[in-house]
Amino acid sequence: KEIQPYDSTDFPTKSYSYSFDGIAPESITIKLRTTANNTLDTSYFYDGIANLVQLKASAEDGQQIVKNFFYDSLGRVKEEQNPYFDSASSSLRTPSSTVNKTKYLYDSLGRVILVTNNDGTIKFQDLHFDGFLPTPYWPEASLADLNNEVVAIDNDSKKIKKLKQGIMPIYEAGLEDLVTRNVTEGRLKFQTEINQINGSEAIFICVGTPPEPNGKPNLDYVENVAKQIGDNLKHYAVIVEKSTVPVRTADWMKLILRNKLASSDFDIAVNPEFLREGTAVKDFYNPDRIVIGTDSEKAVGILTKLYKPLNSQFLHTDMESAELIKHGSNAFLAMKISYANLISRLCEKTGADIQTVMKGIGLDKRIGEDFFKAGIGYGGFCFPKDLGAFVSVLEEYDIDASLLKSVAKINEDQVQYFAGKIVEKLGNPEKYYSLEGKKIAILGLAFKPGTDDMRLAPSIPLIEQLKSYNASISAYDPKAIENAKKIDSLKDIYFAKDSYDAIKNSNAVVIATEWPEFSKLDLSKIKEHTNYIFDGRNIFSPERMKALKFNYYSIGRKPA
Repeated sequence: KEIQPYDSTDFPTKSYSYSFDGIAPESITIKLRTTANNTLDTSYFYDGIANLVQLKASAEDGQQIVKNFFYDSLGRVKEEQNPYFDSASSSLRTPSSTVNKTKYLYDSLGRVILVTNNDGTIKFQDLHFDGFLPTPYWPEASLADLNNEVVAIDNDSKKIKKLKQGIMPIYEAGLEDLVTRNVTEGRLKFQTEINQINGSEAIFICVGTPPEPNGKPNLDYVENVAKQIGDNLKHYAVIVEKSTVPVRTADWMKLILRNKLASSDFDIAVNPEFLREGTAVKDFYNPDRIVIGTDSEKAVGILTKLYKPLNSQFLHTDMESAELIKHGSNAFLAMKISYANLISRLCEKTGADIQTVMKGIGLDKRIGEDFFKAGIGYGGFCFPKDLGAFVSVLEEYDIDASLLKSVAKINEDQVQYFAGKIVEKLGNPEKYYSLEGKKIAILGLAFKPGTDDMRLAPSIPLIEQLKSYNASISAYDPKAIENAKKIDSLKDIYFAKDSYDAIKNSNAVVIATEWPEFSKLDLSKIKEHTNYIFDGRNIFSPERMKALKFNYYSIGRKPA
């Protein structure tokens, strides 16, 4: 709450009240007291991907204004509706008893070119922008949606067949609409033949680099695709290293290509990606920076032109620096998460609050608040894999990597630390804290919300640990259940149809992934089955849990 008294007593106090759901703003209320002592409340309501869907403003005298926003498949506002509330008839209407509608039309780059009124008359037209409109008008798109012709090539014929049928091989928020739109409009095609690279100005290598047992990345796929490009390329092109690889891999790729190509008319560029799973589509159109590492001015020109519509800052570097920027960024972000988790354990022992502590640290502009969120550790394929690869690079050059090894160790320990809380509170001390006869509901399986990715998800070792104490497990995730069923250690658990099905007859609820829907559960329904909630993502307020008489345990905060 923010209170701003005015200098003169002639003007009343103005205050702002903000309400949050624990993950992202669900509603924000601003209260202004007028001279007539009326309060005007304005509330903003968002959907699951942070699009503003409704604005409500109401006064104590019964007057109310409501604006509704409707979006297209790319997350752009296509229509606004502005009904008003008439206290006499208790209905929403305009003075003419109709709803005012404003419609927006966009070009292929997501820019507004036409705005029409309720009756279809033109309000604005031929609007021009140097870049893109800010959220919520930001388009969700990719290189194909920037009016480029894109051919996606994979040697997995089954995957390509599904993509041609409009079936996505993974779940990623906004991806299906993005692919469908660009396929329909003829800008995106899927092929299995490598010779389809001919005619391209830029060829992006986006293959996987899975870790070896020693942590080093396996570069076989990179090598194979580089050789295939060398066997098939018939003209000049920029060959772009998009895969996350160790420093100096681009130099090695250049040697492979030079040995294969009769002509040396090609360039290599390093263009690391910084997309987050769960928000990758939106991140593409809202980059913090675009890194292009190459010694070729021609390659810089082609890639700068390609990314120019994104209206972001460019960093032109040598190839080695670009490769290190990617690995260094992921290692540092992983370190911030592990640091927050380390401090969270101290908070629990001293009575401090981890969210307050990390906010206070993050407000220092030299540090920043992003990724300072304590929980049960990071997962997915990027941070663990890239951290291990970076450690191997440091050791290859005889540089002490103990700092990053500690980051990985803290992350691995965090799940065990959290599981230990559950065992301590629910286990039978007379039977070595056995959880036999206890049913535990796990809400969330994917390593983060917005994706169905189960690779190295913290939920896996958490469930394995609880099972080792003979607990019975029921689990639910909005998107990841099918992938979870493929994991051997999870095949004997019960996969629920929804959250309440998982919670039924359970002795405890465990929050393992911070899907927005979990913070909106009816807590009275949970209480019908159990009083115990173990919150591994801090989505609930301890004060609220205490008021509802739950036995509530979270990360880095006092239990309720």
